[in-house]
Amino acid sequence: AEVTGKKNTAKAVSEAYFNTLNTLGSEFQTLLFTPLSDIENACGPVLAEAIRRLRDREVYISEGYDGEFGHITVFKPDEINGLNTGALFGSDKPAATLPVRPKSSILFDINAFKEYKPIAEIIPEPKKKEQSKQVTAQQSDAIAFGEGVCLVIAGPGAGKTHILTSRIVSLIKDKNVPPEEILAITFSNKAAQEIRDRVEQQLPGCTAPISTFHSFGLSIVRNHLSLCGRQDGFQLIDEEDKQAIFNLMCESPKESKTMMRLMSAFKNGILNDDLPAELINNYAAHLRKINAFDLDDLIYVPVRLMTAYPSRIEQYTQKYRWILIDEYQDINRRQYELIRFLTDTPSPNLFVIGDPDQAIYGFRGSDVTLIRQLTKDYPQAETITLDKSYRCPEPILKAAGQVLQHKNYLSGTPDDVKITLFECATDTAEADRIAGQIERMIGGVRSFSINSGMSDGEEYQDIQSFSDFAVLCRTAHMFDGFITAFENHGIAYQVVSSTPFFMREPLYSVLKSLKHLYFIEEGDISQKSVEISSDDIVRQLIENNAPLRDILDVALRHEGIDEHDRICLKSMAEPFGTDYTSFFASLMMREGLDEYDKQAESVSLMTLHASKGLEFQAVFIPGCENNIIPFEIFGKKTDTELAEEERLFYVGATRSKKYLFLSCAQRRMLRNRVLNQSRSYLLDRVEQELLKNEKRPNRYIQKNEQLSLFS
Repeated sequence: AEVTGKKNTAKAVSEAYFNTLNTLGSEFQTLLFTPLSDIENACGPVLAEAIRRLRDREVYISEGYDGEFGHITVFKPDEINGLNTGALFGSDKPAATLPVRPKSSILFDINAFKEYKPIAEIIPEPKKKEQSKQVTAQQSDAIAFGEGVCLVIAGPGAGKTHILTSRIVSLIKDKNVPPEEILAITFSNKAAQEIRDRVEQQLPGCTAPISTFHSFGLSIVRNHLSLCGRQDGFQLIDEEDKQAIFNLMCESPKESKTMMRLMSAFKNGILNDDLPAELINNYAAHLRKINAFDLDDLIYVPVRLMTAYPSRIEQYTQKYRWILIDEYQDINRRQYELIRFLTDTPSPNLFVIGDPDQAIYGFRGSDVTLIRQLTKDYPQAETITLDKSYRCPEPILKAAGQVLQHKNYLSGTPDDVKITLFECATDTAEADRIAGQIERMIGGVRSFSINSGMSDGEEYQDIQSFSDFAVLCRTAHMFDGFITAFENHGIAYQVVSSTPFFMREPLYSVLKSLKHLYFIEEGDISQKSVEISSDDIVRQLIENNAPLRDILDVALRHEGIDEHDRICLKSMAEPFGTDYTSFFASLMMREGLDEYDKQAESVSLMTLHASKGLEFQAVFIPGCENNIIPFEIFGKKTDTELAEEERLFYVGATRSKKYLFLSCAQRRMLRNRVLNQSRSYLLDRVEQELLKNEKRPNRYIQKNEQLSLFS
């Protein structure tokens, strides 16, 4: 506006703005990195000089006063005319120069910012007070349900977390149930923390136990160490140490991996047949020798304890008289056995909430048939079905339901949106198409110029920042193409991995060595270890029972460790003080999803599985192709497995609060294989009226034609 001498809203300003973006690229690139010579050649000397002054902080600041805002300009009023006539470096009538006054508001210390940023990122956001929500009659029935067994079927966006939170609060406030008699169990650390926070907002200081299955199992194990053949200071071993034990027990690496997999399946109740007693006892003996449990033991061992010592059951049934289970569709057989023990009373109070259409973890033992099993084992159970979603537009719910071949589907929000389908030549084109769409939608917040190529003319409501977007892939092997595309388009992104940051090198090896120093320095079962810098100092600190933070200060002086990771790990260790056992156990029970930052101004790139429980304004699901969705690259799946693949698509689609984009490619490179692809048959189940097949828009290039003198 200043360069053209017109108002911000003028058409000439809008045209000049978008012509600049079309020619030079994004605002960020142009303002910070594009060479001034390129800007001058493309857009003239005035804009080049303006950007030079911005970069050099040569601006003029006019303070505001009552009723008037302040102004920041790069030119003086009598200077711009001279520049526009081409007198960039001087004019016939030199303009009077004014001293440029540096202002603290525009002085920016980038080094100080880099030091502050990692610390600021781990400072928790102030907790927002939960706003009261109007509840439907069905939700109210679930919240106010009295004694007995209740199964709540709650689809995506039906208010599941709100119901669980409100029920806990209602039990305490309305029914005078002591908080310590309530046990709420969920599957993820994030979900447990969210419920804790919401309850805390309504009942400050509430002590009701809210934990994951594994955390609860760990508390049982700790209370009965002698019966488990363990002692204080036990450890939870990871998959690498577990593999090392089986390598000692088996004759070949292939047999070792097979036996390790079967042992995990047995402990989770997946195997129909028991493993040989010799194998079970041999593995258990190795664990006792090193005073350790594996992660599967946190459910398996409590179930065995209650089976072998029935008196222990009464200890827990008397302590926890009200049991609430979240994401019930994800439980496995062993977890169901634990629930049965906890409710082994004449009049159990069990409240479970889940959705069979979102059962997507069968590959790790979850059994959706346990929903029906619950009603058989508790014939007095009441079922409440929530049939409305407050998250998803109705067309998306209808399409997702059609993929599952449901005749009936949830009612949703009244938004009249269409699901956009991109059909691309290659996976590279697909990634670029999605990145371009995100860029257009962000641009659409500012202006809706079709000619610019930055917006397709559609007004995208409720899109405020990159955090409103998610790209959900069937496999993490698809991430690289999107990372490249996002970087090419200047789009901020976060990769939500299934692996926590501290399980990746070099941090993993450093923590591994720390564990060995503390737990099993002698008779180490693992051959992999790195020498920690100042190893003797670390050993001395451990012997002196020094705080974990002090130990990590020394141990993390390892080359190649990211400073942000270093600060985050030390922050995680702070609450544990000198409780090394609990700290390492907490690391074992963390997931990659725990690192998802909802506040980050970035596009979320994650797998469909990792997206469970999240929501975004705009969701992209690439790879909607046969062999990808459903995933059959390595062989055909059974009918049961295919049904889970359909549910996985359903989960991904219903993460959307507003917009859903599906895409496929004719040719895809995946794990060093070139695949010739076809559109997924799942999309053929969707009414075509719900889909909008969109080709890549051509960027508008304005043609300046020289008129003929004789026309």
